[in-house]
Amino acid sequence: MKPFGRAIEIPYSDNFTAEEYARLKRGLIPEAMEEKWFIYFEDHELHFHRGWTGQGIFRVELQEEESGDASVKRALFATDEAVSDMVHLVELLRFLVGNLLLDRRLPFPRSMSSSEPAPGVIQHSFSGTGYPEKTLDKK
Repeated sequence: MKPFGRAIEIPYSDNFTAEEYARLKRGLIPEAMEEKWFIYFEDHELHFHRGWTGQGIFRVELQEEESGDASVKRALFATDEAVSDMVHLVELLRFLVGNLLLDRRLPFPRSMSSSEPAPGVIQHSFSGTGYPEKTLDKK
């Protein structure tokens, strides 16, 4: 795995039941090329690395409550550049957490500005999944 590097904070928030928090802690170890992410939990943080390159992309700090539930304390995206579509970035992280770790079956968020040669190409490249897709409104 490559180090996380420079990052910006992104406005991702979510709450998790104690059962969901336990599932988040298990992370995801890719077993096939189609699984694009390696996700692990360490020191109250979820680390999202690309499966092939090992590059750190997202980091989510979690706050555990006395009840065992948890919430997002802070989320980071690894970049040196300004992000032009923060809404899309947050929804991509929500998709990864919800679908790869919690089986929530959320639709894949497509940016209005994205163009792809055929439906599903961007999703497959990003996550190796084939969920229904939704186009995000430009905000």
